[in-house]
Amino acid sequence: MSNLYQQYSIEVTSTLLILVLLLLAVLLLSINIRKRHQVEKQLKELNLHLEEQVEKRTLALMEKNLALEDLSRQLEFYAHTDPLTQLGNRRSGSKHFNSTFQRQQLAPDSGINFAIALLDIDDFKAINDNYGHDQGDQALMAVASCLRDSIRPTDAVFRWGGEEFLLILHNVDTSEARASCERLREQVALLEIPDLPSVTASIGLRCYAGESSVDDMLKHADEALYLAKQQGKNQVVSG
Repeated sequence: MSNLYQQYSIEVTSTLLILVLLLLAVLLLSINIRKRHQVEKQLKELNLHLEEQVEKRTLALMEKNLALEDLSRQLEFYAHTDPLTQLGNRRSGSKHFNSTFQRQQLAPDSGINFAIALLDIDDFKAINDNYGHDQGDQALMAVASCLRDSIRPTDAVFRWGGEEFLLILHNVDTSEARASCERLREQVALLEIPDLPSVTASIGLRCYAGESSVDDMLKHADEALYLAKQQGKNQVVSG
C-alpha cells in the first residue's frame, strides 16, 4: 500500500490540490454571487427610493405650477376687472373701445356702426355724504348689476371710474342706440336699493361718425353727458 501511495503520490497530491482549489473557487464564486445579490438589492432599493423622491418632487412641482397658473389667472382677472362691481375696469374698457374703433375705421363702408355711452349716477356725492360710503358702494354694485343684466349679449359695459360707466353698443344706428340707452336709464330708475331713495343716471351718447380717434369720440360723449346733467339729470343726450 505504501508502495502504491508512493507510486501515485504526485497524482493524489495534485488531485487533492485541484479539489482544494476548486472548493476555494466555488467558495469565492459563492461569496461574489452573494455580494452581487446584495449589491443588486441595494441598487433596487436605491432606485425605488429615487423614484419615490422624483415622483414626490414632480407632484410638488406640478402643484406649484398649478398654483402659479391660478395666481396668474387671478392677476390677469384683477388687472382687467373692477373689484367692487366685477365689471371690466377702465383698462379693459379702453382695450375694448380701441379694438372696436379700429375695426370700424378699417371697414367704414360696412354698414355696421357702433356707439358709446357714458352713464353717470346722479347726485352720487350726496349719497355718500348723506348715507355713507357703504351705501354708495351698494348703489354702485346695484347699478353695475342692472347694466350687466340689461345690455344685449353683443354689447359691453365697464366701470369707467368713480360713479361713471362706459357702454359700448355694437351694430346699432342712432335711433337704436338711443332706444337702448333710454331703456337702461329706465331700468336704473326702477332699482330698489335698501336704505336708499331712488337712484337715477344721466347718459351721454355718441354714435361713431368718422372721428379720427377714440379721444374725439369720448369727448363728444362726455360733452353730451355734461348737457344731460345741466338739463336736469335722469336723461339721455346725444352728442
